[in-house]
Amino acid sequence: MKSLLIGDGAREHAIAKRMVEGSELYAFVSVDNPGISSLASEIKVGNILDANEVILFARHVNPDYIFIGPGTVIEAGVGDALSEADFQVVAPSRAGARLEWDPSFFRFFIQDHAPDASLKFAACESRHEVNNAFRDIGSTLSVSTSESPENHFENPYLAREYAYRSIGDKSSGSSSVVLQEKAEGEDFTLQVFTDGETVSAMPLVKSYTLSENEKTNLSEGVGTYSESNHLLPYISAEDAEKSLSILLKLLRALKSEHNSVYRGVLCARFIITSGGPKLLNISAGFGDPEALNVLSLLKTDFSHLCMSILEGKLWPSIEFKKKASVCKYLVPLGYPEKPKIGIPLSVDEDKISMEGADLYYNSVSIKDGKLYTSKGRSLALLSVADSHETAEDFVESAISAVNSENLFYRKDIGTIGLAQKSMKKMEELQNA
Repeated sequence: MKSLLIGDGAREHAIAKRMVEGSELYAFVSVDNPGISSLASEIKVGNILDANEVILFARHVNPDYIFIGPGTVIEAGVGDALSEADFQVVAPSRAGARLEWDPSFFRFFIQDHAPDASLKFAACESRHEVNNAFRDIGSTLSVSTSESPENHFENPYLAREYAYRSIGDKSSGSSSVVLQEKAEGEDFTLQVFTDGETVSAMPLVKSYTLSENEKTNLSEGVGTYSESNHLLPYISAEDAEKSLSILLKLLRALKSEHNSVYRGVLCARFIITSGGPKLLNISAGFGDPEALNVLSLLKTDFSHLCMSILEGKLWPSIEFKKKASVCKYLVPLGYPEKPKIGIPLSVDEDKISMEGADLYYNSVSIKDGKLYTSKGRSLALLSVADSHETAEDFVESAISAVNSENLFYRKDIGTIGLAQKSMKKMEELQNA
């Protein structure tokens, strides 16, 4: 069996590790990823958003299936073009992925089909409408655009200014900016495999952004953890099941109302509140870093799982290890606004493995066989163990194998103290 992967980040590195176990792997990337290159029989560097380029390489490979990693590739219509060229693509259509790239459509869709999971919101196309939203909904709002979902600001003035600028930016595919209430609670990520009719849940994951006070999320996720029971300390099995049923409702509504059968992976970020789970945003594909956690735990053969999705008969018993996991990204100093680029990196991959961790490359450049920082998150280290505390210890030990004074990371991710902070917050909300 041959497979073709599109994408080049740490998420795709994790996907590649699973694809190569059951197929001969090929990859189309925008920049070389040393981790993916080491696994693929052939790698092509090009424009992953150019359907013609991707199709040309796909015809050269003639894969049994194609897996698309980044949602931007789906939004650009590359997946649709590949399907029209008679390739088997494990990804939703652009129409199905509208839940990710059109925040206004997403919010109205949730309001119509899963009102219990909806939040107060306003879709705004002018400064006047932005001002009305702050007046009617409240002063503490998150701002969502097609380019960047759910940006939080503690300062209402900064939130309003960000919304103004986003409305003035005509480069996005959506004409509106969505302002939604900032719900009180703890967020979590639920990812599912789906053939459009049925869904199979993956272990729940807690993701963190760069700010240790979690007051803003203007960076991508820089760390995650999951528990051995596949829940989280502050999420009950009942709430996890409710969240899964919400996603199933949405997928079936996509099919019945929009004639869009969503086949592939869906990543949903919820917040658990005193009133139950509320849906924050959806990504058309695996989350990042959440993909690293769940794929490291997956026991079922990934390629056979993908084929079952394409056949419309989702594998009935998808298995995951009963283990915990912790992932930490190492990022350049100055990230995300002004990252230090071109700084040499030294990575001892053997030592990382000896310390009980796995390495995933994300945003690095290669010159004369040497690694250098690029503008994004550089690399991720992940460990699997019986508890997230033990996994966190393994990751901390492995970090010493990465030598650069110009990288930093959140030390608290995966620790008992951070998990207890989430539990305490939920206890206070429930007792309020």
